[in-house]
Amino acid sequence: MRMYYVALSRAENLLVLAHFKGRGQRINDAFRELLNDTIPRIPQLKLSQIAPATAAHEAQPKAYSYTADYLLYHRCPRQYMLFRKYGFVPSRGTVMLFGSLVHRTLEDLHHLLISQRSQP
Repeated sequence: MRMYYVALSRAENLLVLAHFKGRGQRINDAFRELLNDTIPRIPQLKLSQIAPATAAHEAQPKAYSYTADYLLYHRCPRQYMLFRKYGFVPSRGTVMLFGSLVHRTLEDLHHLLISQRSQP
């Protein structure tokens, strides 16, 4: 049932279900009602009545950081999605700001030390 749920829940514009008939073919009881004669069959389908599909382009963040991205995702992927993808603000925003600030400061110091080491 999980496989069917995933397959059926991903359709955005049009869902086409195969309705096999014939010898040796059987329909799962959960889909028997779904595949009854009330839904249109392919011969009755009018493509002109279907709205054109639009692709949703989601902008991914360009840079990932250990403290703000990896650790948040590692703690809870759902929370990461809410904060990063949908732009929700955590109730403890100052903790995340402090973590990002510390991370960027350490990264700047690291680059400074590398540049000083490479100079004569």
